[in-house]
Amino acid sequence: MQFKKLVQEMADDLNCITTSMAIAVCTELQNRRLKFAARVLIAARCPHLLAKLDDYCPSPSRGWLNHIATRLSIRIVSSQTIDMLRRSTCDANHIRQFFLSKHRYFARRKKFIANMDETMLYSKRRYKVLTAGRNRPVRAEKSQLPHLTGVCIIFADGTTMKPMVILPQKKTLDAELDDLDAFFVRSESGWMNKYLFMVYCIMFICKVQEKRSQMNVFDAQVPFLLIVDGHPSRLSFLAVRLLSAFNIELLVLPGHTSHILQPLDVGIFSPLKAQFKKLFDMATIRYDQQGHMVINYVWNARELRYIMVRSFLDA
Repeated sequence: MQFKKLVQEMADDLNCITTSMAIAVCTELQNRRLKFAARVLIAARCPHLLAKLDDYCPSPSRGWLNHIATRLSIRIVSSQTIDMLRRSTCDANHIRQFFLSKHRYFARRKKFIANMDETMLYSKRRYKVLTAGRNRPVRAEKSQLPHLTGVCIIFADGTTMKPMVILPQKKTLDAELDDLDAFFVRSESGWMNKYLFMVYCIMFICKVQEKRSQMNVFDAQVPFLLIVDGHPSRLSFLAVRLLSAFNIELLVLPGHTSHILQPLDVGIFSPLKAQFKKLFDMATIRYDQQGHMVINYVWNARELRYIMVRSFLDA
C-alpha cells in the first residue's frame, strides 16, 4: 500500500510516472524492507532465515509491476507527449487559480456563453491497402494539396452560428462555393490572423444582436461571454473594443491549456474531424463506366477545395 500511495503522490505532481521510474521506486522500497528485515532477523538470531532473505524477495521487474498494478487497481497505459512549456503551465494549481479568479464570468445562463475556436482541415488522405509482397507499400500522391481553416462558434445552450472558412491565397471566391452556408474569407497562409479574428467578432456581434432582438427587455441587457484561447490573433484592440461596445465580455483561457479547457477542442472538433474525413473520403471516390473504382483519379485544387468545404459543413 505504501507503493500505491507513492505512485498517487508522484502522479499528482507529474501527471504520470514511467514504468522504469515505478520499478526504481519499488526497488528502493524493497531495499528499505530488506534492511529492516535483516536487522530483525539478526536481533532474533536467525542466521538461516537471513541467508534465505534474498530468495524470498526477487528484484522488481516489469512482469512483477504488471501483477502489482493489477492488484492495486493502477492503470499502465501508453502516454502522450507534450512540450515542457505546456506541461509546466498546465497543472491543477494554475487551472484552479484561473477559475477562482474568473468564476464571476461563468455566473450566467448558458444562452449567454459562447466559445470560439478554429481547426485546420486538409485533404491529405491515408488509405488501408492490400499488398501481396512483404515490402512496405507506398502510394504516389500530389505534393501540393489544399488546406483550409474552419472557425466555429457554439453557445453553451447548443445553438450555433455560421462557421467562417479561411481559404489560402484566394482573390476571388469559387462560383460553386457561393451557395454554401458559411462565411468565406482569405489570408495568405490560410490561417487565422488578427484581422480575420476581428471580422468574425463582427459576425458574432450580429448574431448576438439577433438573439437579443428576440429576448425580453431584461435578458437583452445581460452581457454575453465569448471564450477564446490565447492564440496571437486574439491580440486585437479593435476586436476587444467592438465586443465591449456591444456588451460582450471576452475571456481568454490560460496559455497551453486548450487541450483540456477549450470546449470546442475537447468535445466537438475530434468527432467533427472524424466525420469530415469520412465524408471527404466518400466524396472523392470515383468509379468508371464498368463500376470499378478509379484509383489514380487526379483532382485539381478547386475540386478538392469544394469537396473539403462541403464535407466540413455537412459534418
